[in-house]
Amino acid sequence: MTVEQAYQRTAPNFSPDEGSMRIHLYAMCWNEEFVLPYFLRHYSRFCEKMVFFDNESTNRSVDIIKSFPGAQVRSWSSGNQLNDQMHLDIKNSAYRESRGAADWVIVCDTDEFLYHPRLVDTLRRYQRWGINYPKVAGFDMVPDAVPAPDADLPLTYRDGVPTVWMNKHIVFSPQLDMAFHPGSHTAERPKGARSSLTRSLKLLHYKMINRDYFLGRDELMASRLSELNRSKGWGVHYSWPRETRSALYDEALRDRRRVV
Repeated sequence: MTVEQAYQRTAPNFSPDEGSMRIHLYAMCWNEEFVLPYFLRHYSRFCEKMVFFDNESTNRSVDIIKSFPGAQVRSWSSGNQLNDQMHLDIKNSAYRESRGAADWVIVCDTDEFLYHPRLVDTLRRYQRWGINYPKVAGFDMVPDAVPAPDADLPLTYRDGVPTVWMNKHIVFSPQLDMAFHPGSHTAERPKGARSSLTRSLKLLHYKMINRDYFLGRDELMASRLSELNRSKGWGVHYSWPRETRSALYDEALRDRRRVV
């Protein structure tokens, strides 16, 4: 059984009975056929609309996205290069189409899972309190496993390490004017933003699913670095020596703890 077939058997359909809360998702994608079914299973539970900006994928990513209800693909070209300026242009503008149509938008990459055991209720409460730019606690998750096709990643693989650079504002009101910085790990605080006092929402970053996946994915990303990225120093960590990146994995594996 493939992962997407497992999804079709186990994933619930989105229901407006989640309350009147309307959540739209905007995600970047390039050759993510491994993680996409898990990602789609997770977000389809509470997002009524999911838009994927596919950057010339050469594997089955586009077909997988199109097979899921409520998901759509918008293709764009960067000349087969990783160009963070183009990423920024999309992330800082695409979500604005949800103004007047959604209460919240999520802008993320396909290895980033927004999590709270009562996520919709929490966002509803934030909205009632006037919070439109909630704080998020970031974690690099370290399953050190090959997930089963029907696995629910946040509920199956719950060990990780706190990672400050993953404290990303990936969920916010579409009324805000976002200005992410390169890499989208930080952003200018938008005018009119009201943050939560605590980081009750979690961003689970499933990049270190296992050693081979982590090292191989970095090497693929390094092979696509644009001249702009190289000149600005954006994403150069993908090009670090394999021994260095393997040591980072060992460190995360050693320090991981239950975070969900």
